[in-house]
Amino acid sequence: MRPEGVRLDLHKARPVNSFDAHRLVRLGATHGLADEVLERLLHGYHTEGLDIASHEVLEKLGVEAGLEPSAVRRMLEGTEFTADVRADERSARKRGVRGVPTLVVDGGPPASVIQDPGALDRLLAPRSHA
Repeated sequence: MRPEGVRLDLHKARPVNSFDAHRLVRLGATHGLADEVLERLLHGYHTEGLDIASHEVLEKLGVEAGLEPSAVRRMLEGTEFTADVRADERSARKRGVRGVPTLVVDGGPPASVIQDPGALDRLLAPRSHA
């Protein structure tokens, strides 16, 4: 299933521990499917209100993104990619990321995604590299 896009429905999304979801994205990357896994997770969480801390939900979303069920189960039952995600967390803290969702564009400072759409447009506008 390929979602049509992510529609933020903050009434459905609930704070959960997304650590294993980040591990799932790493697994997807090893199969050339990082973008598909990430998109499916974001759609599931923000649009469908799914609990992306649930291993059952993560397995379903990973498979829908193109991963083999056995690979997803094996990753979720083990510690694969734990060190990588912890390193990402340390790097984010060093860069000044204090919450999610956060964007870093072209190595610039972290910016919250929860802001006026016009401000996001300006943040994402192509920059001249003169």
